[in-house]
Amino acid sequence: MSGPFGHRLSRRRLQVGLGGLWLLDGCLQLQPHMLTEAFFVSMFETANISLPSWLTGVEVHLDTLTGAHPAPWDVIFAGIQLTLGVMLITGRAVRPALAASMAWALGVWVFGEGLGGLSLSGANAMTGAPGAAALYALASLLLWPAAADDRAAVADTGMVRGTGSRIIWAGLWVGTAGLWLEYQSHMAEGPGGQLGGVGNGEPGWLAAVNHWAGSVVASHGPALAGLLGALQLVAGLGVLAPPTRRAALGVGIGLAGLYGLFGQDLGGLLTGQANDPGTGPVLVLIALVLWPRRNSGAAPGKGSAHDPGVAERVPAGLGPDRQAVG
Repeated sequence: MSGPFGHRLSRRRLQVGLGGLWLLDGCLQLQPHMLTEAFFVSMFETANISLPSWLTGVEVHLDTLTGAHPAPWDVIFAGIQLTLGVMLITGRAVRPALAASMAWALGVWVFGEGLGGLSLSGANAMTGAPGAAALYALASLLLWPAAADDRAAVADTGMVRGTGSRIIWAGLWVGTAGLWLEYQSHMAEGPGGQLGGVGNGEPGWLAAVNHWAGSVVASHGPALAGLLGALQLVAGLGVLAPPTRRAALGVGIGLAGLYGLFGQDLGGLLTGQANDPGTGPVLVLIALVLWPRRNSGAAPGKGSAHDPGVAERVPAGLGPDRQAVG
């Protein structure tokens, strides 16, 4: 996968991928349910369950403010997300767009997702921890433009360099692996109940798939929690060593797909009440940001100009004007 696949993993294309997610979120925000007071009441009351007490006052104020005029506020929120998407996809003002993406995502994570529900009993990566919005902010940070983009992975340049980005990835997976130790996440009926219940509000055929997945797991909660926790440790720690980096990222992509499809139903896209497609797609995006585009043994900037991920260098005065980087 490091050949033609790696060559296609440019920073610009991945920024477009993040922009596509923001466009999708903006469109989802314009669903009929989102234009009602019920949406804001449900969102802020759910977030309040897991927020520290000093933040609950802010939540109550936001609930009152948006609930009084839900449709205009919802259109504003949708407009922000659509604007972020368009800016990232077109490549205009990428730095301001990524800065705004981080700020907006963190605000949504705190006030809309209640810190990703991390303090709720039973929170784990399968059900969406640490929260999709936090991952949007992380992806925005890792995709910050770089003056030179000729390193082994997109994450090796930019605001956070290679080692830092891999430590963040490891911390993300190892940290959420620890959530499987929480009692409700590994109790006999816990994971099976979570899988079976995620289909509520979905079309009948999809709900049936969820119920089937829950019945397969049934009372094997501790075994499933142990297996998934171990795989998360592999995905997180394996990325720190070059020989196992691709394998670890592959495990992370597989888990992201499993969690996104079965644990979250892509954020409940078919319910008419989804804000985003869940953590799965953005976890895959982050994995691709860290994916090595060529063998990392070559010194930075010294590989062939035709190596995947190495920008061709043209002597000054002999080629076209230098293009702006993402």
